[in-house]
Amino acid sequence: MAEIENKYSDYQTSECETQESVDPIDERLCPTCQPNPDWKLPAPHWSDIADAYLNESVCEYHVRVYESEVKQLNNTAQASEQDIRMLAVERILVDLDKPLNDGTTQQLFNASFIIDDYRNIESRELGVAFLVGVPSFNMDQIESNDSPTSQENIAEQGKGGEFIVNTTGLGRKLFQLRSAISVYGLYYARLNKLDGGFVIRKESDE
Repeated sequence: MAEIENKYSDYQTSECETQESVDPIDERLCPTCQPNPDWKLPAPHWSDIADAYLNESVCEYHVRVYESEVKQLNNTAQASEQDIRMLAVERILVDLDKPLNDGTTQQLFNASFIIDDYRNIESRELGVAFLVGVPSFNMDQIESNDSPTSQENIAEQGKGGEFIVNTTGLGRKLFQLRSAISVYGLYYARLNKLDGGFVIRKESDE
């Protein structure tokens, strides 16, 4: 009888024993990039790259910002560190097709930092070039414009003569337009200074 009870007890577990439970891992907390030591910069120097890009060697998104661009867009005599970082963040969001709004810009701005500055032949007219970085983990938490959760509601007819306009991508287009006008102004002034002035004439169609 004792032998039977002993064998039976082998299959019993005490009510006081607890089993270790494993909580599911939120994939959003996992690293989105693994450093790649073999990654090479796609240009002789970072100041030669105009668009934002992922630096795989350090898992950071980088972008170049010229001092004069910041002054032109903000209409200021000096380019502060805050203005440099904010312009860089806006450019990274636009170049990588992410929503551009107060929430996303502030989220990236808090994690942004100036990595390096550089003077080259362009600096005589464009000022110092700054390299600004944002950790890929912070950037990848923001979904792309074409993701289902970031899409805005489709425009629909309202009541009382009111209507809702779908403004998806409007902020991105306005930023691109503002940047294009700013760059045009910089190069126009530079060309005017180098050539001693020039005139653009429209030829007659006749």
